[in-house]
Amino acid sequence: MFLYEFKIILRNVFRNKFFSFINIFGLSLGLTATILIMLWVWDELSYDRFYENAGNIYMLINKNYDDQGNSIDFVESPAPMADYLVNNIPDIEKAVRVEYFYTGGLIQKENDSFKEKGASADASFFDIFKIPFIQGDKNNALTNPESIVISENMANRYFGDKNPVGEILKIKASGNVFKTVTITGVYKDFPKNSTIKLDFIVPFLLEEKNYLDNWNVSIYVTFVLLDKNSDLKLINKKVSTIFKDVLNKSQYSSYLFPLVKLHLNSNLTFFNNPNHGNRKLIYILVFIAILILLIASINYMNLTTARSVKKIKDIGIKKVLGISRKRLFSNFLTEAIVFTLISFYIAIILIEVIRPVFNNLTGKNIRIHYFEPQFLLVAIAIISITSFISTYYPYLYITSYQHEIIKGSTKYKPRGISPRKFLVIFQFIISIILIIFSSIILKQINYIYSKNLGFDKENVIMINSSYLGDNVKIFKHEILKNANILSVTNGNDPIGGGWPDSWSWDSKNTSNNLKVIRINSDSDYLNTLKIKLLKGRFFYDENINNSSIVINQKFAEYIGQENIIGKRIFYREKPYEIIGITENFHSHHFSEDIKLAAFFNEPTYQLLIKVKGERMAEIISYIESEYKKIVTDRAFEYSTLAQRFDKLYYSEVRTGKLFCYFSFLAIFISCLGLFGISVFATEQRTKEIGIRKTLGASSSNIVNMLTSEFIKWVVTAYIIACPVAYYIATKWLQNFVYRTQLSWWIFVLSGIIVLVITLLTVSWQSYRVASKNPVESLRYE
Repeated sequence: MFLYEFKIILRNVFRNKFFSFINIFGLSLGLTATILIMLWVWDELSYDRFYENAGNIYMLINKNYDDQGNSIDFVESPAPMADYLVNNIPDIEKAVRVEYFYTGGLIQKENDSFKEKGASADASFFDIFKIPFIQGDKNNALTNPESIVISENMANRYFGDKNPVGEILKIKASGNVFKTVTITGVYKDFPKNSTIKLDFIVPFLLEEKNYLDNWNVSIYVTFVLLDKNSDLKLINKKVSTIFKDVLNKSQYSSYLFPLVKLHLNSNLTFFNNPNHGNRKLIYILVFIAILILLIASINYMNLTTARSVKKIKDIGIKKVLGISRKRLFSNFLTEAIVFTLISFYIAIILIEVIRPVFNNLTGKNIRIHYFEPQFLLVAIAIISITSFISTYYPYLYITSYQHEIIKGSTKYKPRGISPRKFLVIFQFIISIILIIFSSIILKQINYIYSKNLGFDKENVIMINSSYLGDNVKIFKHEILKNANILSVTNGNDPIGGGWPDSWSWDSKNTSNNLKVIRINSDSDYLNTLKIKLLKGRFFYDENINNSSIVINQKFAEYIGQENIIGKRIFYREKPYEIIGITENFHSHHFSEDIKLAAFFNEPTYQLLIKVKGERMAEIISYIESEYKKIVTDRAFEYSTLAQRFDKLYYSEVRTGKLFCYFSFLAIFISCLGLFGISVFATEQRTKEIGIRKTLGASSSNIVNMLTSEFIKWVVTAYIIACPVAYYIATKWLQNFVYRTQLSWWIFVLSGIIVLVITLLTVSWQSYRVASKNPVESLRYE
C-alpha cells in the first residue's frame, strides 16, 4: 500500500513540475538554514563538555565592589587560594592554579625560537582536566621543576614522528632568561570547543616562588573539582567570604562558576580568549531558524492546499466510499514526508557547498558527522515536525468539504479571511519585521563606528615594548626618522580596563573605592590619540613626574569641586597634583556609560605608533626591522587599535551579518511561495480573465485586478508588523547606553521594499496571463 501511495506521489510530482519545484526548493532552503543554525548552536553549547566530570569543574571568580555599588568580576586569585579551598571546604576535591603567559612563551630548540601559548600550573592540572596523553606519564609529568609537557601539534611541529619525551628545550616565559627544560609528556590537542587552549604547560616551581605564599598578589586562575553530590549554593556561601575572613577585605567576594557555562554566560576574558559566545545571539538565531522553517512550511501548506482544490472531487469520492479521515491524513502526511525527505537530501548537498562560507562567516570549523546518533535524532525531529506542520492545515482544509461536491464543481469561499490568506499575510509580517530589525542592527553598528569616540583609533599600531628594555627611547627616536610615522607614545591603549581602588580628595583619610580607568602615559599620549585637553596641561617632555595626574571631565565632575586644577587627589593614599582635564572618551562597550579616567606619567610595556595609512605594510616592515635590531631573540608582533576596538563589537557585527543573511533567505523563500500562489491564483481565474477581456478590459486593468488583493495583504501585514518591529528594536537598543535613533524612514522603506518585491513577484505572472488571447482563456477548464 505504501509503495502504491509513493508511486502516486512521484507521479504527481512530475505532473506538477512547477509547484513541486517551488515546494522542494523552498523546503530545501529552509532546511539548509535551519540545520546550519542548529549545528552552530550545537557547537556553541558543546564548549568544555568533553572533559570527564565536566559538570563538576568550576572556575573561581572574584568580585570587587566600589562605593557606588558597582562591581567588576575578575578571574585572577592569590596563589594560596587553591590550597585554602581544598583544606577548608570538604566538597572541593581538587584545585589547580594556572598562570597564563600573556606575552607568550618563547621556546628555543637548538638555534630556532618560536612563540607558543603556554602556562605554568600545579601537578593537579591533569587530574582535573583529563586530557589524554600520547607519550609520557601524566601522573608525574609536572612533578619535576625542570619539566615541560607539550601538545600533540607542538610535538609534530618540533619533532615530527619522533617521540619527544626526554628531549631538551629552552624556555623564556615570564622572566628574561632562558631556562633548560626536559619534555616529560605529550598530550592530545585541546579541542576547538575548549575554552582553554595551551601549546605547553610547565610546573610552577620553574617560575619565581615570590608569589606562591602571597595573599596580596592575584595573578593565578583557579579551577576546582567538586564532589558530584555537593551543594553549589552551600559551597558558594562559604567561598563568598574568603577575602573577608583571610584578609579582612569586605569589598571583595568570590563564587564558583561552572566551566561548561563559561563560554556563553561570562563576559570574562582570560587566557587571551576574548571571543566568548553570546547567549542572546543563540536565542536570536534559533528564533530565525524557526521562522525560516515556518515560512518554508507555510509555502508548502499554501501550495499544497491550492493544488488540492483540483482533487476535491477525488477526495469526496473517497469519503463516500468509506475512506476514513485517519487514512486521508496518512495520505497527506506521506506526501509531505516524501517532499521533506527529498528536500532534506538537497539541503545536505547545499550545506556541504556553502559550509566553508558559513564557517568563515561565523569563525568556526563546523563539520557534520551524518551518522552520529545526535545528528540523526535532530534530522528525524526536523523532518517529522516539518512534515506534520506542512500536512495539518491542507488536510483540514480539503477534508472540510462535504461529499456533495461530487455532484459538481465547487469553489470554496470561507467567511472572513481564509486560512491561506492569513498564512500569506503572516509571511509578509515576518518579512517586514526582519527587514526593519536588520536595518536597525546595521544602523546601530554604523552608529558605533561613526561616532566620535573621543580618541582616534585609526592607523595606530600597538607593540609590546617590554623586550626593548632600556632601549625604548632609542627605538622611538629611530622609527620617528621615517616620515610616514607621525608620533609614538609609551602608554596603555584607552580601550577597556578599570579597577575599583582607593581614591580620595577632601582629605587623605576619606577613602572612596572607585572604578577608574588608569592609563600610564608619556607626554606624547594625547597628541598620538588626538584626545582633547580641556583645561590645564599634560605631562612635560623632560622627566617622568610621578606626583602629577590628569583626569577626564567625568572624573572632575564626580569630584564636584570648582577650580580643581592644582588641587591634590590621593590614589592608594599617595598624593597627586591634578594638572589637567581631558575630554571624555569611550573606553568601553557602548552598553556601558563613559568611565572615570586618570592619566599617570609612568612608563608601561606598550608603544602606540600613529602612522600614515597609505602604505601600512611598508611602514610595519620598517618598524619590524628597527625592532629586530634591538630584540634579536623574539618574533616581532603587533596589533592595531582599530582591531582592539573591533573585538568589543565582535558579537554585534557577527549578529548583524548572520541576521541579515538569514533574513534575506527568509524573504527569498517567502517570494518563492508568493510566486507560486500568484501562479495558482491566476490559473484559477483564467476563464474570468478571458470573459473580462472579451468585455473590453485592458491588460493593465487585469493586472491591477490580480495584484490589488496582494497589495491589500501587504498593507494589512505592514500595519501589524510595524508596532511589533518597533517593540523588538526598542528592546534590543536598550542594551546600549549610546544608541541610534529609531528613524521613521526605516519603517517606511521596509514597507516599500516588501511592496515592490510583491509587485515584481506577482505582476510578471499577472501580465503574462492578462496578455493571453481571450479565446485561449475561455477554453481553460
